Amino acid sequence: MTIEEEAILISEIDQNKQNLKKEFDTLFNEKYTNISQKESFDFISHQEIQFFMRIIAPCLIIHGKFPSALLRRARLGDENIIKWLARLDNSVLKDSKIAQYIHKLSFNNPTKHKIFCRSLAEESSTLDICEIKISIATLISRVNLIFHKTCGSQRLNAEEIRNLFTQEARRHGLEDDFDLPASKEALYKRIKRNTIWDELFKLPDKF
Repeated sequence: MTIEEEAILISEIDQNKQNLKKEFDTLFNEKYTNISQKESFDFISHQEIQFFMRIIAPCLIIHGKFPSALLRRARLGDENIIKWLARLDNSVLKDSKIAQYIHKLSFNNPTKHKIFCRSLAEESSTLDICEIKISIATLISRVNLIFHKTCGSQRLNAEEIRNLFTQEARRHGLEDDFDLPASKEALYKRIKRNTIWDELFKLPDKF
């Protein structure tokens, strides 16, 4: 291939990239910008979206682990994880290894088995909205650090992360987000001390 032909090919590739971007932007704007309430409901009703919202998201936000990792722990007999997963979806109790563990428990330690089964029927404790938002804020910080290290993007500080929550609150007609710690220093410390994402994101340093 001559230099001239190579230059033409590169130019065509660049043009195709620009055309593809325009088509994607047009498609996105047409499909999602003016999405109707019914279309929004239909989107949320998809089984994949439901599974993400009901199973994957809680596992990540509360434990910083994917459901498969928590299921492995449950199959090894982690009773707290078994109970937690059962409250998300009680079909986990039909898993052969978990069912076998519970069945063995009834023979090996009937008293413990009775207490365990009673706890399965109890309602889960109310989640602390502040803890959930701290977990999400820490995730934002970790992802931002990855982009900062790899792409040189601007590093977000604690106050800038808080502003993301404030903007979302105002988008829903609220004046501000009052769930996060009030001071910038307190929010910074909570994010820095939060280790829930450390196993999922192996980073060279902390926020």
